[in-house]
Amino acid sequence: VLSVAVYNHYKRIYHSSLQKGEVNSVNPVAEADDEDSVELEKSNLLLMGPTGSGKTLLVKTFARFVNVPFVVADATTLTQARLCLSYAAGYVGEDVESILYKLLTVADFNVAAAQQGIVYIDEVDKITKKAESLSISRDVSGEGVQQALLKMLEGTVVNVPEKGARKHPRGDSIQINTKDILFICGGAFVDLEKTISERRQDSSIGFGAPVRANMRTGGLTDAAVTSSLLKSVESGDLIAYGLIPEFVGRFPILVSLSALNEDQLVQVASSSYRAKECSWKAIQENV
Repeated sequence: VLSVAVYNHYKRIYHSSLQKGEVNSVNPVAEADDEDSVELEKSNLLLMGPTGSGKTLLVKTFARFVNVPFVVADATTLTQARLCLSYAAGYVGEDVESILYKLLTVADFNVAAAQQGIVYIDEVDKITKKAESLSISRDVSGEGVQQALLKMLEGTVVNVPEKGARKHPRGDSIQINTKDILFICGGAFVDLEKTISERRQDSSIGFGAPVRANMRTGGLTDAAVTSSLLKSVESGDLIAYGLIPEFVGRFPILVSLSALNEDQLVQVASSSYRAKECSWKAIQENV
């Protein structure tokens, strides 16, 4: 699923560049958005899987093969900004524009290269909407971050501060168009399988069937059962989990990763190029 989504994304960029070239060669004054032209939408991805299932490693591997600027951001450090009033209001954290500044840094401040990069936002399940309450305080780290990310995920021109600082009305900024940036979000989404089970109304009859009463009361669920339930996730389940509908709508592709079994963990720990055993052998050889 990841390979097809990345392929389609860069094929979309190539398709749009061909359309612009044809329009300029036939009639320089003609508008690019002709009625007969087909506009391909972005294919942002949302990865769901337990901790250690390889979400970040998969995205890093794809970015290395495609050879484009790639950056990993942590959603837990983001807050909704209010220009230079953020410090006065007591908001602590980074603006969402800091993600694009990191991408610019990786691309050596080449705007054209950064506008075709890949951004992976980790721990996106930690910015879910807080429970409904009577408090009038602003949710700047949960729903506020989701709202701030909406236009960036869809594709717009973002003013990024030159020095990566907070937004200031009189500060210098660099304009980045996010239309061709592929955004991939990932998270563990703990207890999401309980919401899916309630929607499906799974039966508790039969050998090996999960007991719904235990799932509702917060008991631990087997990793295999959790992985099988995540495969049938829908947009409504994510909305019930705490993501706003507009945010979920920006991710047309939902991907679930299965938990690693014992044999796979042994293989990763012994034969992977990042295995601790291989690292220890390399250190001993160099000593």
